[in-house]
Amino acid sequence: MRGGGKIGGMRLVLYELCLTNMSQGEDYIIRAGMVVGWGSNLGTKLVQEDAVSTTIERDGRCLIMAADGHGRDGRYISRTALAIASEELLRFDSPPSKHQQEEALLRTDARLRSNLIDGGRMEVDRTGHPTGSIGGSTLSYAYYVGDRVVVGWIGDSLVGVAFRDGSDPFIGQAHDSSNRGEVARVLRRSGFIRAKRVMGTLLPFRSLGNYNLKNQQREGRNQIVSGIPQVDSFDRAAVAFAFTFTDGLNLTWDRNQAAAIIVQVVREHGIAGGACEAILQAAEDADHGAGWTYRDNSSVVLGGEVGRDKVEKEEDEDPSQEDEASTSSITSI
Repeated sequence: MRGGGKIGGMRLVLYELCLTNMSQGEDYIIRAGMVVGWGSNLGTKLVQEDAVSTTIERDGRCLIMAADGHGRDGRYISRTALAIASEELLRFDSPPSKHQQEEALLRTDARLRSNLIDGGRMEVDRTGHPTGSIGGSTLSYAYYVGDRVVVGWIGDSLVGVAFRDGSDPFIGQAHDSSNRGEVARVLRRSGFIRAKRVMGTLLPFRSLGNYNLKNQQREGRNQIVSGIPQVDSFDRAAVAFAFTFTDGLNLTWDRNQAAAIIVQVVREHGIAGGACEAILQAAEDADHGAGWTYRDNSSVVLGGEVGRDKVEKEEDEDPSQEDEASTSSITSI
């Protein structure tokens, strides 16, 4: 099935693939000197809670994102969070500062909360606190804008950057119990950790949503379960390509292994040459080889400038799309 919609005036293309006969999918777009590719695998789960988003603007700006929903309404939350976060980040037509990115994601979290209440998916008491539990979503992004590539991540959906000179790729560190800085942040805010879970409940220590774990009387920057991204920025000319992926790949490999394999596969195949499918297949093969009987949803998104990765050929733009300001898609496979 395929349907379209609008959020805040931005055209979205939503894709749904029938889960009875398709657990894995891949696609790519080449436009305005940029190439993006994406793919997802259902794993052994019955519901796909991952979602990915790609946007290429005519001026060469490019935003790639991945999100992983969890808990009640997790599938809806990951898709909605991506739509709102895309709109917030694309407001910037020059490289946003750390503070601007943080504010954009705080607005995303606030708008997501309003969306859940207005849509009847979350009820709150007189103090504004949810009357029951509510799910959430991790999120990661890479944004080509101006002469920079800015990246950010929330929770255990990660983002990485491969460099043209062949140096070791950058890869974010998950916001979870393995991150000493994140553990210290939680404890400073009077939170606690039990069985590797913040407040004894949540594996990622940062997320959008999960409002039953957030105090509405606290300023957004002081939440124990934070919706603020960790961010970094790189010289666009030095970047070969950027990538985002959900924690399904982190369960297969550690973050450094995942980054190294992604870089190797993209250099062999190119973003438009089947790299996403090859990455997901390698993860599936590794899981089978290790004897895993459970496999989480896993998704990967790649983005780069044409000619800096291995692109098979540049496709002609569809003349019917000449009036479109951008090519945007949110995909939940």
